[in-house]
Amino acid sequence: SCLEWISCQNWNTKNVISFRSCFCACQSLKSLCLKKWDFSGVADCSKMFASCKRLETLELGITSAPELTEMTEMFQYCHWLKKLSWTWDKKWSISPVRLGHLFHECFCLEEIDLSGLDTSRADCMCAMFKNCQSLKKLDIAHFDTSKVITMESMFEDCFSLEEVDVSGFNTRRVGVFNDFMKNCQRLKKIDVSGFDTSNVIEMNAMFQNCESVLELDTTFWNTRNC
Repeated sequence: SCLEWISCQNWNTKNVISFRSCFCACQSLKSLCLKKWDFSGVADCSKMFASCKRLETLELGITSAPELTEMTEMFQYCHWLKKLSWTWDKKWSISPVRLGHLFHECFCLEEIDLSGLDTSRADCMCAMFKNCQSLKKLDIAHFDTSKVITMESMFEDCFSLEEVDVSGFNTRRVGVFNDFMKNCQRLKKIDVSGFDTSNVIEMNAMFQNCESVLELDTTFWNTRNC
């Protein structure tokens, strides 16, 4: 946990199939440059940087990761992370299955480029951005959520969030919405009018303390299973 710096940007990782917990709990590490790392055969990146609490800058270059399915808690508890340089190759995208707690408690992160993230296979987005306290804007309009079954606490405690478009979310398989946008105190507009809630069984505190929201249209929500 005392490691502050490591030079590993030129490592040959072409045969690696898992980076699970690779840097987990390196609590003194302040910066990492992994732009040359090969993710082409990697299936598991869960907890890769989890609990790197003092990590401020992280550079990743993912050109191709066709096998990647697991990204659970990849950046969880990176409390000081301010800059995530995630260089997407326009010819490729990554299509993970599990995204739960991906950026949970990234307190200092103000923006995230998720343009290369293909969510068409994802089934879990619980606490994906939970407690990203400095996040002001999130561009996730391209997210395909047709297979997601839980969005519990997805944006909970995003106190600074002012803009996020979820109007295109396909929620027909979602069963749990508890604390979905709880404590999003600066969010003024939430368009969830098109949400399919026919399979939802729990939506406790879904919009609790969203004190700036002026209008919320849930006219056509089906809540018979709640």
